[in-house]
Amino acid sequence: SIPPTQSASYARLQSDVFELFRKMVGIMTIEQTKGVSKTTITLNMPGSVFDKCQVELNHYDTAPHCFNVQLLGNEQAVNYFNANMADLAAAFQNSRFAFKVNLQRPVLLSDSKPVFKRKEEEPREEKEKDSETD
Repeated sequence: SIPPTQSASYARLQSDVFELFRKMVGIMTIEQTKGVSKTTITLNMPGSVFDKCQVELNHYDTAPHCFNVQLLGNEQAVNYFNANMADLAAAFQNSRFAFKVNLQRPVLLSDSKPVFKRKEEEPREEKEKDSETD
């Protein structure tokens, strides 16, 4: 049976956020035993705002029972995560797991790498005319 403080934390989570919470907890429990420093998980939650989002888990040897958790997703998922971040943090804190979770602000996940365009130079004639009029 879940202690009253834990059920209150879970009860405040939206259903999609609760499902995200459950998936994070299951993954973190497994990863904790493997000693992985950084793990990125792509969520498979069809029909959810979190579908195809990524959860990045960072674990440092200097903090053996602590994970930094960050969501990377589309704008809608990032906004939804931000809106529910306090309740999600409380759910982790009140669950009394054998590890601590530090939720990081979510970031937008880019679908492609940034494209860099080279700035075109003005033709020499125009540059010379501009300098003559100054």
